[in-house]
Amino acid sequence: MANDLDLRLGLGKTIRNTLQTLQENKRLTDRTQLRLATSKEINGITDGVVDFFRSEALLERVAIFERRTDEVGQAISALQSHTTALESLSEFFGQLRGHVTAARSASTDEQRVSFTEAFQEVGDQIVNLVQDIDYDGLNLLASENSTLIVRFSDVQESRITITGHDILGDQVDNGALLSAVDAFDVVDRELNLTALNLGSSVFEGFSNFTNSNITQSDVLDGILELAQHRIQNLEREYGNRIGLLQSRHEFLEEFSTRLLLGAEEITLADLNEEAANSTALELKYQIGITAISNNNRNQQLLLQLLSS
Repeated sequence: MANDLDLRLGLGKTIRNTLQTLQENKRLTDRTQLRLATSKEINGITDGVVDFFRSEALLERVAIFERRTDEVGQAISALQSHTTALESLSEFFGQLRGHVTAARSASTDEQRVSFTEAFQEVGDQIVNLVQDIDYDGLNLLASENSTLIVRFSDVQESRITITGHDILGDQVDNGALLSAVDAFDVVDRELNLTALNLGSSVFEGFSNFTNSNITQSDVLDGILELAQHRIQNLEREYGNRIGLLQSRHEFLEEFSTRLLLGAEEITLADLNEEAANSTALELKYQIGITAISNNNRNQQLLLQLLSS
């Protein structure tokens, strides 16, 4: 009976060892399959604490720069919408100057009245356009208090600030379009002809623009030319900012990609190696199963011998 018990215990221990080996084999197989599925060697802290947190730190930086990249992209779009508006404003002032030139050479009062109405209509559209410019709640042409702050990273100093302009204001020194006080009525959204004080008289239209009164038309054209230059200068200023932002946008996109590749390299698995491991583990599993099956048959034979 002692020999019977020893044999039983011996065979049981062998099977238990084989089962433990198969359990470890399954754990390694699951890990290998996960690596093959994710192409990553480090999928959690247990796979490597240092490399896991190095990769996570880089991924956090990627998230920051991707967010900043989107913000810079929106800022570019906002400024592009404003430069488009400024292009239209420059064209409007060109039309105003054209009406002044045409009115000076008009031969009848009817023609001058027509040019006055056209002049007023274009002026009203200038007011409307400036008031209508809005990109996600931002209007850089209607108030000096409007500000566009663009951040490039999580560093406080890494940013650019673009201040707005009250281009319909009444002071030339502050960048207003026209020197006359209240020339543009932003409440009624119209151009006030009588606010265009030309020095010796108040401008009410082109009724007195005759060949004998060239001075007043020249003064008005000079005012409009100055306004047009201000618009074009502001358009160039925003254009320069767009160029700067586009350069930063390209850098942020490339840098985010580099950070992402760096994070992946830290955790990247050797797929050829993992595939070989998977094959080896599968073979080891089959050997273990065969060993258990053989042990079971041997145990049955021994028990038959002992019982005979």
